[in-house]
Amino acid sequence: MLYTLLRPVTRWAFLAFFRKIHLTGLDQIPRDTPLIFTANHPTAFVEPCFLACFGPRELHFMARGDVFMSPLVRWLLRQVHLIPIYRFHDGFSALRQNEASFSVAKRILSKGGAILIMAEGRMKHEKRLRPLQKGAARIGLGAMDEYQLKDVMIQPVGINYTYAERSRKEIMVDFAEPFSLAPYLEGFQDQPNQTLSKVTDRIRVALEKRVVHIDNPDDEVLAEWILQLVRIRTRKILPIVEHDPQVLHAEYEAMVKLNQLNVLTKERLQEEFTPYFLQLEENQIEDEVVALSPRITMVDQLVWMPILFSHWLIYICHWPPVQLGRWLTRRTVRIIEFQSSILLGSIMMGWAFWWMGWSAVISTVNWRYGLIFLILFPISAGWSVWSGEWLKRFRQAKQWQKLDADLRQKLGSVREVMVELWRSIQISQK
Repeated sequence: MLYTLLRPVTRWAFLAFFRKIHLTGLDQIPRDTPLIFTANHPTAFVEPCFLACFGPRELHFMARGDVFMSPLVRWLLRQVHLIPIYRFHDGFSALRQNEASFSVAKRILSKGGAILIMAEGRMKHEKRLRPLQKGAARIGLGAMDEYQLKDVMIQPVGINYTYAERSRKEIMVDFAEPFSLAPYLEGFQDQPNQTLSKVTDRIRVALEKRVVHIDNPDDEVLAEWILQLVRIRTRKILPIVEHDPQVLHAEYEAMVKLNQLNVLTKERLQEEFTPYFLQLEENQIEDEVVALSPRITMVDQLVWMPILFSHWLIYICHWPPVQLGRWLTRRTVRIIEFQSSILLGSIMMGWAFWWMGWSAVISTVNWRYGLIFLILFPISAGWSVWSGEWLKRFRQAKQWQKLDADLRQKLGSVREVMVELWRSIQISQK
């Protein structure tokens, strides 16, 4: 019940939290078979919540057991389909409870359900695929063996962010083609460890094709500059959800190329790119602005004041829960992997209580007004997000136009040269 109620509210929150959502491979998700999604894990709990909201299947999640602190918390978490998994530092007594959790997951699969397993086991804020755990293979094949199931499918999911710790950025999610565990069942019964490794390796191969991966941590600054240069830009604010595979492909291929370059080539690129990005920082201009070279039209001049006025008038109505969420995030978050998760969760829950509370108060005066408020308040939130994004771009365009014309031309020309330089470099230079 709680899962069903929270799902649409959380989906709405994601549409406000991300500037763009790029979804590909949704058509490959099996609708009526036992299914295990296996995904990488850059943040605390954005990935599982996102997949629950934007996928067609009702999901159950394997989650770290130390959050199941009290009977009330355990009850709440189970209402939203979380299954506890304990780790070594939770203690041996806690580890013994994992068998019960595995049994729950197998039972869900035996009924044709879908579960999500974060394949890396632990979250890490980085553009990198880390070693995978064997839990997905073990649970899937274990369910087939224990319940005599004809099949369980595994579907790897690559999840990437432009900036995972920030709001109003972009998320790219790509669902791989699912594969069947049926061919592995006999091997699992005869040689379980080898078979689990084979299945896990197959998951890894699929994820490696869908996760933006930087091999060397020393390359991260250069990688960020290259990603900015190759990133597909658009002036369109809507639609928020798009399905163009080229968006992820451009970033993925750029990092594949970077990982294969030799040290001298990387040093050359660093030397060529540094002055441009330092000049952007000096002028407080983002690379996206240079790429789009925005202009302010006559229509923009006519509508920006009404949009500004309506935006702030409406934003004031939503201001308390938004600021409360930001304040809680600043006060409580010490680990970057929790930054976006706590920010999103606290704003969403605060906003939901704010919305329902005012609806109830207004309904006590006049139920018709309360109903109107109940409907219009989320719509006004959507307008506030859209108008805020429009005004941000308008300010960027004004800032760009204020720069000296020669500087604008120079930045644009230098950027074109850098993009051409990057395209001209051959992978064979490794």
